[in-house]
Amino acid sequence: MRQSEVRDQFQKEKKQEYRDKKQAKIISVNDQPEVDYPCNIVPNRENTCFIDCIFNIISRSVMPYIPEPPRIDDDPRAQLFANLWKAVQEHDFTSGILSAQDFIWDNEGKYRLRERGSFGNPVDVCECILDPRCINPFLGHFQFHTKAEVYKISAPIKNELKAWITEDTQKSNKIRTKRAMFYLNDENFVEEDLGDWRLVNLGGLLEESITDCKVSLDDSLLMQRQIVEYAKFIIVVDRSQGHGVEWREKHGELSRSITYYPLKIKIEKAEYQLCGCVLATRSTGFHFKAMCTIPNGDVYEFDNMKSSPKKVKRIDGKIKYTGLVIYRQLTPDQELQEK
Repeated sequence: MRQSEVRDQFQKEKKQEYRDKKQAKIISVNDQPEVDYPCNIVPNRENTCFIDCIFNIISRSVMPYIPEPPRIDDDPRAQLFANLWKAVQEHDFTSGILSAQDFIWDNEGKYRLRERGSFGNPVDVCECILDPRCINPFLGHFQFHTKAEVYKISAPIKNELKAWITEDTQKSNKIRTKRAMFYLNDENFVEEDLGDWRLVNLGGLLEESITDCKVSLDDSLLMQRQIVEYAKFIIVVDRSQGHGVEWREKHGELSRSITYYPLKIKIEKAEYQLCGCVLATRSTGFHFKAMCTIPNGDVYEFDNMKSSPKKVKRIDGKIKYTGLVIYRQLTPDQELQEK
């Protein structure tokens, strides 16, 4: 091996060592956390990690902010939401997670999920419970409500340097819903250093997707949707995580080992804070765990292969093999406290 190759290999190993130390510092564990909130773990049974990670986040970081019990209707997911809400109110998280596992296994065929005992993907669980065909009011917390505004476009006056002139022509009172679950792909990321990736303007990207600006075929009308009600929670999914190599090659997606997610994003007037994430042990998935911010502000890592959760300093935006994150809208008082 030539001297230059040895030097390059040494520098590569030093950079990896530095990143590993930095990551260990970020995800530091308190060996004896003071727990004033039930943080028990339901043990893995029949490969339930891809189920448990989602429902741990919903139980710990979502349901505590839902003031009223979800309404029960004919959709079986409504009973699931009601059971989870009740379990959270009673701090009986074990029964809530177990009921969620049973729901997934009992409805695997109906919602096209993997059969009992198979390895699965947490994103499929999210798709199941947040299916827009389910009209339970609970899903309103994961939806933006918008209405359309249509403008007439006229060309600039001759010999003037003004850009396109728009005139407000009509406003549609029809309210539409937009599910607050967004998928990312390679074009949304920028590689910073040796596999470290950063999202480019996530808040602006989501806002553009929600407002959905369109121009008519003859370039005479501009339609843009205005947000009239904000989602309380937003789910962001990195499509490159949790899939096998064959899937990534088929869809032309790269594998990202470490991704920087912003701790806060802003969509028009609403500010959101990162409150939960799903982590995998490999880029292809294999085993999943969750990081959750509980109501008192503490952060725990829930891994159903462990006997107890780990308390960590915070959810940092830089986490390895993060396939899914969730943001919670801050209230005006919380925004002031954060500032």
